[in-house]
Amino acid sequence: MNPYDVLGVPGDADAKAIKRAFRRRARETHPDRKGNREEFEKVVRASVVLSDPAKRSKYDSTGTVDEDAVDNTLAKAVSAVVGFLASLVERHVNGGPDPSSLNVVKEAKVFFERQLKEFETRRPPILKAKEALERVESRLAGKGPRTALLKQALRQQAASTAHPLAQIEQEIALRKAILDLLATCTFDAEKGAR
Repeated sequence: MNPYDVLGVPGDADAKAIKRAFRRRARETHPDRKGNREEFEKVVRASVVLSDPAKRSKYDSTGTVDEDAVDNTLAKAVSAVVGFLASLVERHVNGGPDPSSLNVVKEAKVFFERQLKEFETRRPPILKAKEALERVESRLAGKGPRTALLKQALRQQAASTAHPLAQIEQEIALRKAILDLLATCTFDAEKGAR
């Protein structure tokens, strides 16, 4: 399935164009309006892929839609927390404080909250650059193939922000999952103390 073809949008379509195309195609294919149920389901899947930066980036880079992919965010969150705790133990082995005497949950929250803020500050400049390129392209006027070539190059440059943006969104989602996981935990440094 090519989600761009299903929705009838170009590869550089922005979020607004995708939303408009989805609404139009959903009206055309909806079973309640005498449309085809299978076609309607394709339209919904295409919208899901193109509306999610990570899924869109994956489709753009691989040409595949991973509809049945297992969301392993929780497993990644657990792995990240275990890695953090292992780094505290390694620091202890090298002369640092004993991690069992620290509030490791609080330490982990502070560490991952700091990472979350760092990733959140990386997002706006990329979005700003993408939007500026799109504005420049939309206002560029002229006739002939050279103008069209320049406009296409600007669209491609704006589209090139999709992959880094999707990566940042994934990192933000992972940090939020980690913090949700840590929100369920407490740590008693006194329990079992020698």
